[in-house]
Amino acid sequence: MATIERIDAPLLWSWAQQASAALSKQAQRINQLNVFPVADADTGSNMAHTLAAAVRAVEHPEDLSKLSAELASGAIRGARGNSGVVLSQIFRAIAQVANARGYIDAEGMHEAAELGLNFVHQALHEPVEGTIVSVLRAIAEQPPQPTLRATFEQMLHSAQSALEHTTSQLAVLEQAGVVDAGAAGLVLVFEVFGDVLNGTALEQPPHETHADAAQLGTTEVMFYIQNADLDQCEQALSHLGDSIVFGRESDTSALVHIHSTTPDAVLNCALQHGTISDIRLEALPATSLQLLALCPQSDQGQIAQMLENVGATPVPLPAQASVAEVVEKLGAYQGEAIVLSGAMLPLHLVAELDTQLQQRGLRCHWIHTTSVLRTLAASSVFDAEAAAATSVLQLQEAIVGMRVATIEGTPSHCRLCIGDYELSKHDNVNDAIHAALAVLLPGGGEQVSVIAQAPIEIGSVEGVESMILQAEELQVLAEVGVE
Repeated sequence: MATIERIDAPLLWSWAQQASAALSKQAQRINQLNVFPVADADTGSNMAHTLAAAVRAVEHPEDLSKLSAELASGAIRGARGNSGVVLSQIFRAIAQVANARGYIDAEGMHEAAELGLNFVHQALHEPVEGTIVSVLRAIAEQPPQPTLRATFEQMLHSAQSALEHTTSQLAVLEQAGVVDAGAAGLVLVFEVFGDVLNGTALEQPPHETHADAAQLGTTEVMFYIQNADLDQCEQALSHLGDSIVFGRESDTSALVHIHSTTPDAVLNCALQHGTISDIRLEALPATSLQLLALCPQSDQGQIAQMLENVGATPVPLPAQASVAEVVEKLGAYQGEAIVLSGAMLPLHLVAELDTQLQQRGLRCHWIHTTSVLRTLAASSVFDAEAAAATSVLQLQEAIVGMRVATIEGTPSHCRLCIGDYELSKHDNVNDAIHAALAVLLPGGGEQVSVIAQAPIEIGSVEGVESMILQAEELQVLAEVGVE
């Protein structure tokens, strides 16, 4: 293995592209960890969006100083959420070190980590331990080693340990039994750097498009490979499909199986790692991505009808449904689906549900929408023919684009809440709705949406369109959304 003592432009550019691809692929997994500070299930999507914006901003990938500055600028301009801000400040630190030194070696890597931590503390109003900040601090606290690789390996080990420790640092994480979502995203980005450093990442990650997926469908690819580093080959192929199986005959030969929408890229990638033969390609039956939306079970079925009207398949559930009840309802579907959970499902149940539903033949991509209005907003942009990763990001963008407040309690003693935070108390629902609009509208918006248990009148709202919905089975008195 060649010794790499400096991060040059090709290495940094490869890392940025590979990390962007990895975050896009793993966004939903990271979203499912998202319970702090608010369980809005968007951390993975925010980090993926931020790094994708950084990559799109690059015009000079051959020049380290220009490349690092463009990555930093793109990340800062495209940053979403606290986790996106942290990523952008890390790339800002890398750019500053690259510009000052002209290269990044072991000392420079340590300097960039320390500088990035300082930038993050300046950017975040109140940095909280047990989050992405803790992982970045663990990285920055590691002293430089004699080589770049040794420095990185020590930083990575410290980051992974800090990630595991986040569960015990925040009560909400410990209660949910998860690690911090932003911290998990940062560790993933750092692990990708290890792949690039070891030469196991693809030089040009695939960028699947809607048109490509629709035209090619999914192909089952099988071939025999020999004279290969099988671990490196498997890592490289992991970016090109799923259902990957290596039936090893020896340390250097195996029968390989993979499902991919880009079979030509699979074979080209395999040829870079060894000699292949006995190639078999078989088109798999086309299956459209399904959109399943959990909703309250009721005789009226008003929310279910609303979901059908915007293209989702409603899955009615009783209040506080058990795992067995959810599995029974969702298990009636086969193939691949995005599941919008609304406020019907605690996040900590997702892993258990995933395992049982996969055994029944349903592969789920979970999105915790937290409200009926966000579920409707996401459903309205769903494209059944898009690739799952693309569709998940599109739905997440629709969710992030809607700010929602809830009116809870009883009609004569109601509370205005955003997330778990109570903002004010009111003695009637209409007053609470107007108070919600006073909070939400200053942030901008083109449409106000309100869904309530009982009929309401809010009057006209100057400068924006309004939509009023009623559903007696709504689990709160009302939801108010601005987008």
